[in-house]
Amino acid sequence: MVSSIRHVPLRLLYPNASLAAGLTRDQRWSPGVSGGDHATEWPAGVEALLRARLSTRPASSYSFVASEVLRLCDFKLDRAQVRRWAIQNRLAQPARPQKPLASVRRWQRSRIGELWQLDASPHRYFPSSRRLWPMLNMIDDCSRLFTGSKLYEHENLMAYFDFLPQAFRAYGLPLLLYVDYHSLFFSSTPDALTTLGEALRFYGITSATRPPRRPKAKLSGTISSGKIACQPISPPSKSKP
Repeated sequence: MVSSIRHVPLRLLYPNASLAAGLTRDQRWSPGVSGGDHATEWPAGVEALLRARLSTRPASSYSFVASEVLRLCDFKLDRAQVRRWAIQNRLAQPARPQKPLASVRRWQRSRIGELWQLDASPHRYFPSSRRLWPMLNMIDDCSRLFTGSKLYEHENLMAYFDFLPQAFRAYGLPLLLYVDYHSLFFSSTPDALTTLGEALRFYGITSATRPPRRPKAKLSGTISSGKIACQPISPPSKSKP
């Protein structure tokens, strides 16, 4: 069986082609395009422009610097070329700091009285005073109803003892109170309750503290926008065992 001519090397089909042309092996060889430095020489002024743009504070982006080279020097550079040149000349941009992960949002409660959010917002409420006055605010997580909002001179235990009973008498007792990571609610001793925590437990109210550096969900945004509207609602009914 004769093999196809496609599989026969050319040197076997034409063994004397190069010899017939009178060329030696060294004369027949020619360099290819691979290997070596074949990059186009940069025009004069490109490196000076790169140094000027990358030395600004804040530093210009690599893409912007490449576009500036094309605009001013009529020479096209890629972003990667600008970055490589910046690294070689110690003009590379510092690494961007990693952003902290956003906290996981919890689900809004579906029943009135299931959870109340309690928050203290210090602010300069009076233009003539440079003092930050704390405003205690409490909102029902389901209905978005403000169950309490009052301004105090200090955020201390006596302010909460005055603020909380008024809200409880007007709207009943919540099942859970969502509070800040504050020393009034949180104790450094494991499994220990503060004075305010003991008082809440006496009335059967559980308090949950937010982890440190956690955003204050929807309460702070509602307060800062001035959307405070209190409407009377019936206290939550408690199921009997």
